[in-house]
Amino acid sequence: MLHPGSSRFSLTMPTGASGGYAFICDTGPTGETWLFKDNDNPSNWNGFVNVNAKALLVSGYAETRRRLFLTLEHMGFRIGAHAINRIDYAMDFLAPNFEPNLDLFVTPPGAKVKPYWGDKECQDPDRPSAVFANRRIQTITIGSIKGRQIILYDKRRDSLDKRKFYWFKAWGIDPKDRSKQVWRVELRAGKKELKDRFRISTFDDLEASIGDVYKLMVEQIRYVAEGQTDSNVTRQALHPLWHNVSRHVQFVMADKRSGLTRDQIKEVEREAAIANATNMITAYAIHLGVAMGMQNAQITHRLPELVIEALTTQSDHDDARFQRRLRRARERLHFV
Repeated sequence: MLHPGSSRFSLTMPTGASGGYAFICDTGPTGETWLFKDNDNPSNWNGFVNVNAKALLVSGYAETRRRLFLTLEHMGFRIGAHAINRIDYAMDFLAPNFEPNLDLFVTPPGAKVKPYWGDKECQDPDRPSAVFANRRIQTITIGSIKGRQIILYDKRRDSLDKRKFYWFKAWGIDPKDRSKQVWRVELRAGKKELKDRFRISTFDDLEASIGDVYKLMVEQIRYVAEGQTDSNVTRQALHPLWHNVSRHVQFVMADKRSGLTRDQIKEVEREAAIANATNMITAYAIHLGVAMGMQNAQITHRLPELVIEALTTQSDHDDARFQRRLRRARERLHFV
């Protein structure tokens, strides 16, 4: 939630983006894309930022986070609240001769698994062959970006196709060396996974618990080794690639796991819900007072009365609507 500050920041480029964002500001290939709404309502989420992958490659997570808040400060905004909409975590593996197999993925019931087929890079153009023999799986996508999603794809091929040659510099390999095959496993956590399942909203939440998100993700979605006869997939050994993914999440992200008990998590969630509701009530009460033409001193003095009067009017005027709101609130806050 952004509040305009004393200084002015002019944006003239319309976005056409969904969500009511009217303007866009791009800080360059190693920066971010900023979206802003054309209003100053403090109860709205008036700004959205998408960080470019190159920004993280150049600056790292901590510096990128610091720069985001510094940029807003320089623009003249005050930050009322912030929330993480989505986070992607990528791991690149040098895997010569690796060919993904859809059948080796073990996924929860109902999970959507989608392949993308690309041309076989090393196919001899003078050798006659059937159409299906000229193609290979280039990408496998599991899940939905709104919740949790895992993508396994040929990052070398992707970097060449999109002319992102800086990745080869980062890997320290020659783009022309076809023996250096790089496959990326990308773990994506969307808003539903972060907020609804793990109650992760802020950067502090993210840094405390994102390891829990990814640990569960790679445990429930697995890529197993070939040639196993055990019909119980839960007992099948992991493919070496997935073994490395699991080890990375287990050990490298160990300090990003909270390890809280269920009761502790529930209490934290309750406190967060109370704090959020209190902030919203205060913001809307102030907004109501301003709309009624009250002076600042009057609003400060009458703030509790404004809240009581508004709630009483709502409940008395339309009890059915009030009861529906109560029911929806209980459904949303079932975790407390």
